[in-house]
Amino acid sequence: MMNRKGFTLLEIVIVVAIIALLGVAAIMLLNPMAQIQKTQDSKKVTDLDIIRKALEDFYNDKNCYPTLAQICYLGGDNGSLEDEDGNPYRSCYICGKESQSPTLEPYLNPIPCDPNHPNKKYIYYLPLPSDLDCPNSYKLYSDFNLPNNPTSIDVGCATGGCGVPPFKMGYDYGVTSENVSLDISLHFYCLTDSNSCDNCNAYANCMVRTTCIKTKIYGSFDICCLENPDAVGC
Repeated sequence: MMNRKGFTLLEIVIVVAIIALLGVAAIMLLNPMAQIQKTQDSKKVTDLDIIRKALEDFYNDKNCYPTLAQICYLGGDNGSLEDEDGNPYRSCYICGKESQSPTLEPYLNPIPCDPNHPNKKYIYYLPLPSDLDCPNSYKLYSDFNLPNNPTSIDVGCATGGCGVPPFKMGYDYGVTSENVSLDISLHFYCLTDSNSCDNCNAYANCMVRTTCIKTKIYGSFDICCLENPDAVGC
C-alpha cells in the first residue's frame, strides 16, 4: 500500500483554529489592561442608563428631576454647591460611595460611581438656571478609558467631544432628559501626519481628511495638545 502524504482539509482547519485561539489568548495575556478598561467603559454606559431610568421615575412622581442637593455628594471633589460669591453651581459629580452622598430611594440606592472613581467621575448637569429649584431637564456625562469607542462615536462624543460649563470638552458619553440634547463639540481636531493639531470641525470630516491620523482625533484643541504635547503649536 502507498503511504498517505499531505493533510486533509479537516486537519488544516483544526490547525488554523488552534493557532487562532492561541493568538487570541496571547493578545489577552499581553494586554489585560485593555480588556479591563473595555469592561469598565461598558459599565459606564450601563450605569448612566440605570441612573437615567431612576431620574425618569423620580420625575414621574415629583414632576421635577433631582436638585443638586438631592443627588450630589458634598465636600471632596465637589467642595461646595456654590461659588465664592454664593452663586449656585448647576453641575456636580455624583457617587454613592462618598461619605456625604444622598440616595435616591426608592428609585436608586446607592447612586452608581464611575468604575474609575475618583480619577474619573460621572457629572450631573442642569442646563437651565431655572432648573435649580425644580429641574425640568438634566444631562449626565462620563469619561471613557479607551479612544474610538463605537458607543461614544454614535452619540457624537467621540474622543472627548462632549462637555458642560464650566468644564471644557472632555467627556466621551452622555445621556439626557428628552427635552434637551448633549453638548457636542463643533470643532474636532486631529493630529496630522505633519505633527500638528488641525481643526476639521465635524468628527466625520477628520475621518475622511487624508492628512489626519485616524486614531488621533479629539474633541478639542486642548485635548489634542494634552495627548500630543510635542505637536506643532501646542
